[in-house]
Amino acid sequence: MNVGFVSDSFPMGGIAKVVTEIGAAIEEEGFSSFYLSALGDPTNYYSILESKLYIPEKKIEETNFIKYRDKARKFFEMKLYNGQVDLSKYLLAQYENIVNFVNKNNLDYLIICRYDLTFLVSKIKNEFPKLKIFVWIHGPVEIYTKKKERKKYLTYYKKNLLACNKVICLTEFDLHELEKIDVSGIKIYNPISFRNRFFSEDTRKEKTILCVSRLDIKDKGIDSLVKLADVLPDGWRVKLVGSGNENELKKLNALLKKMKNRKKFVFLGPKRPMDLEEIYQQSSFFVSPSLYEGFGLSLVEAMNFGLPIIAFETSGAREITEEGKFGILVKDFSSDKLIKECLMFVNNNKLIERYAKLSHFRSQKFAIKNIKKQWVSLLND
Repeated sequence: MNVGFVSDSFPMGGIAKVVTEIGAAIEEEGFSSFYLSALGDPTNYYSILESKLYIPEKKIEETNFIKYRDKARKFFEMKLYNGQVDLSKYLLAQYENIVNFVNKNNLDYLIICRYDLTFLVSKIKNEFPKLKIFVWIHGPVEIYTKKKERKKYLTYYKKNLLACNKVICLTEFDLHELEKIDVSGIKIYNPISFRNRFFSEDTRKEKTILCVSRLDIKDKGIDSLVKLADVLPDGWRVKLVGSGNENELKKLNALLKKMKNRKKFVFLGPKRPMDLEEIYQQSSFFVSPSLYEGFGLSLVEAMNFGLPIIAFETSGAREITEEGKFGILVKDFSSDKLIKECLMFVNNNKLIERYAKLSHFRSQKFAIKNIKKQWVSLLND
């Protein structure tokens, strides 16, 4: 059976990492996995085999002209169709790339991993009636169904979710949000690919608070992370691992220039899994200041290494920590409350050790061997 995973591209990031890991896992059970970069972006951070990764010849880029043209088209479409917009009309090049991808690899299953590409399900079904299509929702469902700027797409989003064979999401909260729009889904966690490891506090060499995140200053709460670093006692520092565009790097540098002690914040940039594993091992605890988190792969990775978790109360963090049973959840997305919780852990080895054991125990739920079984069962259904 041939399985195709479709994303915009495959750069460093949670979606690309999880997709390639699941693709590799199901191949161990006799499936053949293929990957499409629907935008034609050749980035291949996770080293997908050339024979498995389909990069369309023409890269799809949104120029200012296209942005303004599509904005005007959507405005008039909303006027004509009761405030709703069919996003598939604006994804014709992506649709063509998907059709070529399905034909090239003789696919039995197509797994769509991005919100915008979901709007193409009905068209793809018409082209390939026997093709089984799954929509794999990686973000919090409420972002796609409740956010003001996306409500104009909701009718067609729901239509395409109902047209696919299965909808896969990450949390119980997401399942309930889908039910609100009369869509049924199934829950499958994202897996941990690292070996299950536990390091007691006395084996850790650094007084480091770690964050692994895309460099998105606002939505990922990087500004809160900088504030935390600036109030840490001597000997402690914050480390941030992740990637970001030039604009976000400028914003980060502007924040860092305002710090009283710049040395307490270390931005390491993107790291390969082997290097990241060592960073997890050396850190004392993990903080996630993200304001939106569908799941939070870095949270479960940190737990795998016995790092206590402190996170804002996103749907993903609630699911992973079982409503705070296995980690600290900070309410109201308050930077001050987040900092207060982090300072409670600083130099409190007993507290760190207690939550380290809780993290490690919980992390076993996300082992790749367990998640692989669910995917194989789903594909064989």
